[in-house]
Amino acid sequence: MILAIDTSTSSGGVALFEDDNLLGEHFISVFQARSERLIPDCVALFDAVDRDLEDLAGIAVTIGPGSYTGVRIGVTAAKVLGYILKCPLVGISTIDVLALGVRALAGEKICPIIAAKRGNVYWALYDAQDVSANGSCDIGLGDLLALPDRCVIKTTDIRISNIDELLRNLPDIPGNILFTGDGVSDNWQKIRAHLGRRAIKVSGTYRKPRAAILAELGLLRMKRGEATDAFHLEPYYHRRPDAEVKWEAKISGQRACGRAPGEDPRHEG
Repeated sequence: MILAIDTSTSSGGVALFEDDNLLGEHFISVFQARSERLIPDCVALFDAVDRDLEDLAGIAVTIGPGSYTGVRIGVTAAKVLGYILKCPLVGISTIDVLALGVRALAGEKICPIIAAKRGNVYWALYDAQDVSANGSCDIGLGDLLALPDRCVIKTTDIRISNIDELLRNLPDIPGNILFTGDGVSDNWQKIRAHLGRRAIKVSGTYRKPRAAILAELGLLRMKRGEATDAFHLEPYYHRRPDAEVKWEAKISGQRACGRAPGEDPRHEG
C-alpha cells in the first residue's frame, strides 16, 4: 500500500493505493490550512479505510514545481514519515501528475500550467499516445509516462515564463492542445485568442493535481526500483525561493558597505 501526498499548488490531497485499487482519497482545498490539515487528513484517511501506518510500503509526494511553501510542507511530511516508518519514497513532478490526469486522444497535446509569481507560469508539453499501440505504456520509460489506461510522452523540459512566451513556443501544427492546471483560468483569454478552437480547457474537476494519480504513478515507479529514502528526497523548485534571493541581496549589500553580515549599522563608529 502506498500513501500519496500533494500540497504543491493551491489545492492538494492525500490518497491510499494498493495493487490496482484506490482505497481512499481526501482533498485539501484551503491553501492557508494545508500545514494544519495534512497530518489530520492522513490519519482520517487511514481510519476511513481501516488501515494502519505500519501497512505502508511506500510514500509518493509531489516535489514541485509549485508553491514553495506547499512543496516544503509535503516533502517534509513525506520525509518525516519515511524516516519514522523506514519506508521508501518516490518524488514526482507536479507537472507530470497534471498531465496524466488528462484523458486525451492519441495525437493531442497536453499543456499543464501552474501559476508562479510575477505573472509567470510553469509549463511543459506532452503528446498523448495510443495505449493499445504501445506495449510499454503500462510501465513507462524515460520521458514516457503511463498508467494502465493512458500514456503520454513529455516533449519539453519544465519551463518557467510568462504566458506570451509559452504561446510562442507552442508548435504551429494542426491538432488540439488540452490545457490543465491552476494557471489556465487567468490566462485563458490569451490562450484562446492565440490558438482559437484548437485550445481546449480541461474541466475544472480535473484541472488540479490528483493524489490518486500521484499514488498510482508512484506505485508503478516504486515497482521499477525508482524509490529513494528520507535522506535523499529533494524538492524541485525550478528557481530559488524569493526569501533566499532577498537574503543574499541583503548580505551582499552589507558587505559592500563594509559591515559584517547581520551587523547593526547603528553600532558603526
